Amino acid sequence: GMDFPFSLPEPLIGAPTWEEFLRTFLTRFSQPDSFRADCLRSFPDEQLLRLTDVENNTPEAAYGVRVNRQTYFGIRDLLRPLVIGRATKAISVLPFQQPDPNCNWVVEVCPASTIKWECMSLCAFKNGHRRMRQTLLEHLYQSGQVVRASAEVTESILNDDGGHALDSVFAACAAFRATQWVE
Repeated sequence: GMDFPFSLPEPLIGAPTWEEFLRTFLTRFSQPDSFRADCLRSFPDEQLLRLTDVENNTPEAAYGVRVNRQTYFGIRDLLRPLVIGRATKAISVLPFQQPDPNCNWVVEVCPASTIKWECMSLCAFKNGHRRMRQTLLEHLYQSGQVVRASAEVTESILNDDGGHALDSVFAACAAFRATQWVE
């Protein structure tokens, strides 16, 4: 599970297939700043959302101000080399490619959306909100999605004021859940 958008809204893809979008990505978007600017230029009055953004209530568009660099570098430096540059079929990027049971699956995850999906409000759990991190982690333990970690690991998650450790736990849960939906 990777925490960045794997694509753009359909009107911004500019290619007949997702693989072709990846192939032409560097030609179209040479720098992260031009990536965001080009997306905004195409639809200056609104930020388009992907269907998955709407369905999963993601915090912002794939080229939004807080996530555009993650999208850019994730597509450029991770997905593109894995999908276009690979010599053998080592991965399947879901849902863009057929899930192959003989290779690793890569899925997009959004920890914030996963927390919302778990029917918990996205209360602040970063920047000093240890009690909320503890509540969210306890929810995962109680629901059986996560095996209770050692006291040392639990404290490490709770003491991470940036919330990145807890984001990672929710990302792992989301990735696991995504594999369960594939038939």
